[in-house]
Order: sequence, then C-alpha cells, then structure tokens
Amino acid sequence: MTLVLHAGAKPIDYDDLRALSTPPATQTHVPIPHHRVMDPAPYSLSYYGHEVVERHFGVTEDGMRFFGVLTLRSPYGDYCDTLGLRNSHDKSLPIGVAFGSKVFVCDNLSFNADIVIKRKHSVNVTGIDRRATFAIISRSMPACLQAASQTAAAHRNASHPT
Repeated sequence: MTLVLHAGAKPIDYDDLRALSTPPATQTHVPIPHHRVMDPAPYSLSYYGHEVVERHFGVTEDGMRFFGVLTLRSPYGDYCDTLGLRNSHDKSLPIGVAFGSKVFVCDNLSFNADIVIKRKHSVNVTGIDRRATFAIISRSMPACLQAASQTAAAHRNASHPT
C-alpha cells in the first residue's frame, strides 16, 4: 500500500473526513463528498471476498483534495490487493478509483495502479453510490484477478520447478 503525502496534504481519520464540508454544485461541476467516494468500496469489494484490513486517508489543508488507500485481504491467495481513491472539490482532478497489487497514490496527483478508472464531476454524475462503485469495481476485478492468478502461478512455478 502506498499513500504518499508530501505536497501539502495531511493524514486524516475517517470521522474527520466525514466532517469535511462539500461546496455546492454548479451547472457544470458536481462535487462529491470525499467520504462518499470511499464508503461504498468495502461493500462492493466484499462481493469478491475482499476484506479491508487497513485504510489511510489524506486531505489538503483546505479540504479540497482527498487521497486514500485501502489494503485488502484477498481470498485468492496469500497476498493483499490495494484500492486507491482520490477526489477533489476544486476541479483539479476527477474522481479516481485504482485497483491492483501495486497502487501508488500521491498528493502531487500521481495515481497509478494495474487498473485506473476516472470519472469527471459533471452534471451526469449524480453521486458515487454503491451501484456506481460496484460497477467500477466489477469492471476492473476480473482483469485484476486474472493478473493475480498469473502472478501466483509464476511464483509457484519459480519456487517449485519441474
């Protein structure tokens, strides 16, 4: 799990994250509360047998940008997957969900993973709810699971050559 906060963001706990205010929507920009980007993830991931074992969050001092990383216990082997999240209220970046065995989220706006999905804060986004997050995770999970099983097979073959 990699969450790097070195460009002005500070760590924040979940209760303080929920307490942050969200600016009002405009005709072209619909801010989503930071906690609503994170809340549906554990629920959606549970359908695939993942359990959140660690979570770390950061926000900029003005509360306008959110960065988060969740470490997930995987039922598919002795390893952890990671879910990266980011959101902004200042139009600087889209809502982002990143998933994979290696995820990098940084407050300098670097956002990398095996699978990265981004959605603009446009008027067509009425909110990140359980269905939307589940759809994002459902689209990315099969590819991630296939990559994980191939990696596990390669490790097995390397440690037990025939």
